[in-house]
Amino acid sequence: MSATSSGRQLEQAPVTADHILKVCEIASSDWRLLGIALGLILSLLSSIEADYSKSSDRVLKVFEKWQQNNKDGATLGVLINALKKIRRNDVAQVLVGTVKLEPGLQNYTPEQSGSTRGEVEKLAMDVKIEQREKDTKMKELKTMIENLGIETSLALLEKCQEDMEDQRQKMLDELGQYLSALPCGTKRL
Repeated sequence: MSATSSGRQLEQAPVTADHILKVCEIASSDWRLLGIALGLILSLLSSIEADYSKSSDRVLKVFEKWQQNNKDGATLGVLINALKKIRRNDVAQVLVGTVKLEPGLQNYTPEQSGSTRGEVEKLAMDVKIEQREKDTKMKELKTMIENLGIETSLALLEKCQEDMEDQRQKMLDELGQYLSALPCGTKRL
């Protein structure tokens, strides 16, 4: 990051190419929502959609237009807030993580900005909650699949039993026909 002061607040940190690439990697499909959250007008977004077929190209253009329109106001804090607005806390968390590792902010401590600290803590909690919800849904899906597997197995077992009973009845009928076709004296053995 090109920050010159280690105490620079997260809200004012510039958006770097690394940040943009991270967003492209993880959330390029949400380019339109991100553009709206960053304050771009719908006609501009429609123009971007018409001019570019790939989501990754579209999100790059969104960043370009956002930075052109906002100059120094196009900060990491604004980007993170926009990502939170569109419920992409996962991406925001990745960006927050990159700030801590980048040169110039290595000595950044949350105490330097109470609001940033609170936002980071809330963001981390939101990510944990979302992960728990996803884990719970996965468990529910696994249980449903297992139950479906059991129900399917039971249905197959019932079908096999019915088929076996049908086969048994058919064999008994054939045996009965065979025995009735035998001369009377041979029926008694």
